Amino acid sequence: MESLNSTLPSTFNIPVAYLKNYSQQMMKIWGDKTDTLNPNDLLRFKLPNTVIDLKTLNFIFEFTTSAVGTNTQTQNRYFPRLSSSIFGSVAVYINGILVDNVQNYNQLFCLLYDAQSAATTSSLRYQEANDPSFKSSVSNTGTITNTIQGNSTGSTDDSDISRQFSIRSWIGFLGSLNTSIVDVSKIGEVVLEFTISNSSIIWKGAQPAGGAVASPSVQNFTVKNYYMTINRISFGDDLYSSYIDNLISTGRYKLTYLSYLTARGSSVVKTTNPTLQLSVNANTLTKIIATCVPNNYTTENTLLNKNTTMTFSEQLTKVNLYEDLFNNSIYFKKDFCGLDTSQIIINGVPQTPFPLKLEQIYSENLNILGSDSDLKATGHPGAYSLAAWQKFYAFHMTSFSHRVAGKEDIISGYNSKNSSIQIKWETFWNTGSTDSVYLTLWCETYRELTIGADRQIFLIQ
Repeated sequence: MESLNSTLPSTFNIPVAYLKNYSQQMMKIWGDKTDTLNPNDLLRFKLPNTVIDLKTLNFIFEFTTSAVGTNTQTQNRYFPRLSSSIFGSVAVYINGILVDNVQNYNQLFCLLYDAQSAATTSSLRYQEANDPSFKSSVSNTGTITNTIQGNSTGSTDDSDISRQFSIRSWIGFLGSLNTSIVDVSKIGEVVLEFTISNSSIIWKGAQPAGGAVASPSVQNFTVKNYYMTINRISFGDDLYSSYIDNLISTGRYKLTYLSYLTARGSSVVKTTNPTLQLSVNANTLTKIIATCVPNNYTTENTLLNKNTTMTFSEQLTKVNLYEDLFNNSIYFKKDFCGLDTSQIIINGVPQTPFPLKLEQIYSENLNILGSDSDLKATGHPGAYSLAAWQKFYAFHMTSFSHRVAGKEDIISGYNSKNSSIQIKWETFWNTGSTDSVYLTLWCETYRELTIGADRQIFLIQ
């Protein structure tokens, strides 16, 4: 269990006895809209003007899509893996100032989750869409019905209809703030802005027995009955409030977090050995995450598993028969198939003395994520081999941050010294790699937000 001190600012060390009247209460937050949301719509929430615990932030929604069409039978559509897939971008405004804006949020979340989540197949994550190949429901009389998703081609529409999901895990400001306990009344107006993803995230079920649907309907979905919950915190006295006031008056109330800048090139053929170049203005660059998204990632496809008549868990027990086990829509697929070497260059200086082969990239990723020597570390079970990882999950990560930075109040990263950072990613591919991909890159940066008197904020990014 997490200790109380780990959720408070590191300098807020007081005897636990002072918190004997501590309590928390769930609050419900409504957005600036109440009607049906469609792909690419904007939705905003204002956090309550009180002491809150960001670790309890939960977004709940109902998702509905409709069938591709019929050809003697119905071809259905479904939500992808991971409930966070619903967000194309997530932004945070404080007193009208943009302090965080993560683009391609859903693709980055999927990449990081698959690389280090130990709860991918846990029943605790069912509401977070951890397994789209499987659906469970219960009747009012207690009869449980378990269904294989994407297998049905009956006469009725078996698509996801009014299916409820929740989002409890976050990246960026909402997932990395140095303290989850925040007194919003001391900071000012905090607004969360979500962009609903485009319609390409959904996947289609098995093709009808009569063949492909002649005139398929356009990919689309709706989101309804959405709201957020968060816990309000009460300390029972004014000690916490007085402490925060003292930090503000002395210029020592600082909120730190990780943010991500995004770059994506145009579609290129692998054998042209493409590069991606960008310029970044960041006071502290902590990581670079580079991957390739397949050229057809927006083209509707079936769930990327070998077999559509079995659940993901069933296929996982026989990987010799069922090799493809990404268990997600093609929108979230990564592709390093045919990659020979990869190298990341910063301001003209290669980050490794030689371009890295696939096995070296994989090893370096484990090192950066702290999984190299952790025998309990795991990731998505579909990445059961280097070959499977290369086909569906691959990325090249480089780090400028000390391993324990962010955990022991250590600020570590590449300092641009008030000038832009020139980043270049070079890829080299084997002959015969004729597919096209989009080179995609995220820059993880460390940001510092100082809260001053009269709710003034000073952002170092």
